[in-house]
Amino acid sequence: MRQEDIENVQNLATADVPALVIGTPFPVHQIVDWVDQAILLTYASQEQFDRLEEAGLRCASDVLTAAGGNRRLNQLASATGLNKDALRMLYLALQSALNIKMVSRFRWQTSMDAAKVEEAAAIQLLQPSPVPAATALPREQEEIMFEGEE
Repeated sequence: MRQEDIENVQNLATADVPALVIGTPFPVHQIVDWVDQAILLTYASQEQFDRLEEAGLRCASDVLTAAGGNRRLNQLASATGLNKDALRMLYLALQSALNIKMVSRFRWQTSMDAAKVEEAAAIQLLQPSPVPAATALPREQEEIMFEGEE
């Protein structure tokens, strides 16, 4: 990792993931998992990270899934004992993390079988041109977008 200038968690959270895939001997899923964990470590306080980990949430994408929507945010605050407003701020910060869209896309695509990935790609090709970046997209639609479409 040092050959790729990754010397700390913040470097890993903002790393050029394709360069890591090409330049290191680690499998893609391992690199993505490390980046996902590094994003959470970068944005969460130590107390938040510890309590989220105790609740089984070890990656930024886990927190985004668990805290999406007001009801789920309330449930997560109750389960972890963390302040709801602080969790909301963490959620918003994670959404803006440099590599979170790539991590989310990878996690979404690898959770599906190959036929469903091909079907999703075909559907995406039939969609009209991408929505301008200033327009907020629902989380589900955001995860379907492919590299270069924003």
